[in-house]
Amino acid sequence: MKYGATQGYSSGRVVEIMYFKEESFIKIAVVYFSKTGNTKKVAELIAEGAKIIEKVEVKCMSIEEADNEFLMKAKTVIFASPTILDTFSW
Repeated sequence: MKYGATQGYSSGRVVEIMYFKEESFIKIAVVYFSKTGNTKKVAELIAEGAKIIEKVEVKCMSIEEADNEFLMKAKTVIFASPTILDTFSW
């Protein structure tokens, strides 16, 4: 969110009113690791589903080629990873 300010009048006095401006798009990052391609498919399906929502910008990316700038601006980060013996593989 970004801040904004405007001036108004209250009881004959000038007052400054602070308010929040909504960003035009909420950013969602889907970060995945996939050896065989199955987890990549699932991550792409998640991103595709999130794109249905208005004012949402979604980017699906491999952990090896992560867009750090987008990740820093993202309000939500979803991680997708295969498991090996009930633990994450990366």
